[in-house]
Amino acid sequence: MKKLLFCFLLLPFGAICQDFFFVQDEKRIEPLDRMAQEKVAGMSIAVIVDGQIDTLITFGYADREGKVPVTENTLYQLGSLSGTMMQAVVVKAAQDGLINLDAPINDYLTTWKLPKRFQRFSPVTIREVMGKKRGFTQPSKPSGYRPDEPVPTFLQVLNGEEPAKNKPVRLRRPTKKMGNYSFETEVILQLLLEDVYQKPFPDIMEEQLLDPLGLQKTYYGLELPESWITKAAVGYTRDGERIAGDRWIHPELGSAGAWATPADFAKFIIAWTNGIEGQSGYLNSEWTKKSMQPIHQGKVMIGNVTGDQDELFYGGACMGFRTQYEYHQAAKTGFVVLMNSHENWPFMGEVMWRLKQTYGIQ
Repeated sequence: MKKLLFCFLLLPFGAICQDFFFVQDEKRIEPLDRMAQEKVAGMSIAVIVDGQIDTLITFGYADREGKVPVTENTLYQLGSLSGTMMQAVVVKAAQDGLINLDAPINDYLTTWKLPKRFQRFSPVTIREVMGKKRGFTQPSKPSGYRPDEPVPTFLQVLNGEEPAKNKPVRLRRPTKKMGNYSFETEVILQLLLEDVYQKPFPDIMEEQLLDPLGLQKTYYGLELPESWITKAAVGYTRDGERIAGDRWIHPELGSAGAWATPADFAKFIIAWTNGIEGQSGYLNSEWTKKSMQPIHQGKVMIGNVTGDQDELFYGGACMGFRTQYEYHQAAKTGFVVLMNSHENWPFMGEVMWRLKQTYGIQ
């Protein structure tokens, strides 16, 4: 049975979740106090137990200045977790016979082609793009665009043309060694889906993933519709300052453009992993197993795995937000944590560690 624990900060203070706390100097410290130390405005957590959403926990504010508390319906910008969901759609396209993961990706790209540099004897395949195995080394993704800034078209992003803030999407070296976690691979995969399905990317995600899984609180698009804005968290800097414009825009939708609740992302994780045991899931059993097999240095088609392949995980960040999930297959237990605090990696690690302690995950 799903439990819902609202732990938002009110005046006077509301109830604090008793099962989830931090430890400092061998003393218990409540989540809201620890968040205040880290200048984190709000945080929302979905806990998966026995392969089902068991608990939803919320802390703090979606909008601190407006005194709007985080609820189970609060939307967060997913950052790179947007790509995790997109990659599932790429695998589904392979399962449906629309693409061959080991074929050159340029065979399917029609709107734009990956320049031939470093591909003369070894064309870049879809699998290599998904595994970040080739020489894409442009660091991270652009910071995004404030609502008052000009936003580039997707082709301008690919070609590195103003007003895009990135360099052109190119192979930077000939090797097949893993590059860093560049946004370039997700940009190419987004274009792949658009060219294969001949539809705008948000429509593809809605038809191929969101609607089939009933993810009614997930949205891909440049800007949130007016009816969704009131549910969306405001972004804050690492120092706790409200970001200019509240929510920044990412034309690289497959890399950073999704908004969702932790519960919706948890539903996606459950639907994806169900197929490993032949249960009804997003992919069939064969393709679920393929999607979880490491394809390069711990990278799987949809996220990362530890050495023993039991722990699936991935994280994301964009201006004002930090996100992460972990799922442990053997225990069928996992966590989705979304917070409106810019790239607060240390605190996110602390949250994940404490969740694993609380739920007995070693």
